[in-house]
Amino acid sequence: MPRFIPLNIFSSCYDKIDELFTDEGLQSFHEKIDQRGAELIADGAMNSEELAAFKLSVSSPDKILFHQWISANDSLSRLLIKGELEAFEDRQGITKHKLFSAFQSFVSPYLTERVLTVSLKDLTDRKSVFSYVRLLDEESRILVEDQLFKPIKTALEEMSVAAKRVVDEQELIELVKPLCTDDHIAIVNELSKSSYAAKLTYVDTILASLRSKACTVRLANWVLKSMELVQLNKEHEYKINDLRRALREGHFRVKNHGKGSTSLRRKDILLLISFLLVAGSVSYILYYKPFSQVNEHEFEDGSSFKEFTPDERRLIDSLVQTMDTQMENEELVIDPGNMNGGGISLSIRKPFRNKKLEAIYQDLSKDENIKSNYSKDSCAARVEPFTRYQGVTDPSKRNEPVSAVFRNESDYQVIIYIAEDKSSGVVTSTLLEQGKTVVLPVDYGDAILVVAGEHYTKFTKHPQAKAEELPSQHFTHHFCVTDGAYEETMNTAYKYSDLTRTKTKFMITGTKSTYVRLVDLFGVLSDY
Repeated sequence: MPRFIPLNIFSSCYDKIDELFTDEGLQSFHEKIDQRGAELIADGAMNSEELAAFKLSVSSPDKILFHQWISANDSLSRLLIKGELEAFEDRQGITKHKLFSAFQSFVSPYLTERVLTVSLKDLTDRKSVFSYVRLLDEESRILVEDQLFKPIKTALEEMSVAAKRVVDEQELIELVKPLCTDDHIAIVNELSKSSYAAKLTYVDTILASLRSKACTVRLANWVLKSMELVQLNKEHEYKINDLRRALREGHFRVKNHGKGSTSLRRKDILLLISFLLVAGSVSYILYYKPFSQVNEHEFEDGSSFKEFTPDERRLIDSLVQTMDTQMENEELVIDPGNMNGGGISLSIRKPFRNKKLEAIYQDLSKDENIKSNYSKDSCAARVEPFTRYQGVTDPSKRNEPVSAVFRNESDYQVIIYIAEDKSSGVVTSTLLEQGKTVVLPVDYGDAILVVAGEHYTKFTKHPQAKAEELPSQHFTHHFCVTDGAYEETMNTAYKYSDLTRTKTKFMITGTKSTYVRLVDLFGVLSDY
């Protein structure tokens, strides 16, 4: 296929680009192309075949428009003209234009050759080149996806064979983790519906590792959580969510060699894998699409800042409905530093940069583990006033640029931790009762953790707990009564990421039969 020739090579053949969208202007342009083309051929800048291909590529106003689209997109232009690779970003909204299908037919002959021949140094480059496949017509896209996905398919096959032989958890982690990176999942999510079988093969092979004798509960949980990021049809997505729920509720177990053997119940895993394999055979008729997005709104900060307006209430309802649709309960994530076999670090959770907040998290985890592993004692009398974790300060002592309203409309008490995101930064905490509102100071970059529970009281050491299982001496008070909301909220942290607002609002929602959510009205938070 002749190489792509940009329109500006022939800029001397027209005065203004707008002329080329008229019949007269386009005809005049073509009359001048031959003369300019002869000069370029004489200079060795192109050959006669490329000149003929260029004339076809500018034979109608629509094709002139397509040339403009390519010229306006730096990454696409550099790839087509120079073979330089950079991830494609659709800043102009090309994929949403009514002429996008015609553009795919126009660009596919040039782009197919480039994406199949460009040098790929690593997986990041492979992810970048996969970002262009959406621009190809269906026939070209199937061919390109098959070729580009082959190295990953080979790596999956090698992992599958090796996983059957290992008996040590660390060895299995070293096999599975490299195939579950963000780049791998981004590549898999770029696959079209025509390549849905390849997507199912990826998920199937990763899930098959759960059958290994080396697999532990924590590794199975991490694998399933990673696979939730793969964009699947709803029916397949629900199967993975069901499997995670079954793991959490103990409906099947894996062999954790670090804590002794328990029976391995494979029925749920095998059922899902079989389901995915069958679905792969008819994948060409399956469609998937992302969850619907909620429109963004802006609300003015009035004098009654601590109150929530009717419009804000409606937005909260919409956000909660969307959040509950999109997510299953977040399970307790075991810190990778405690994984049996040691020496390997799974990116299951990101430790807090603030050492004090990280220590609080570790103590909360130990507190929950004690509740899970030992019988619950009767709770002591509730503590009034609120007693903070040692070394944590009152938020009123901070003077920060943002005032944040927190309203608790959940069925729980909550503790709101706000921490400077640096090693020795300040940490503040506030106990917020049901139905109460508080205004707290926040700064850009702060880490925010909201923990839900009931009956806040003095922490009493369980007589059967070993010394290494106990929280630190700074952990003097806790929620005596906890359920799934406790572990869900303690493992869901946020970072304040907005530089423009001086006031913002959050609402904590959730009943004991639903999820506890920190609803961010103005979109100022990001995942920590």
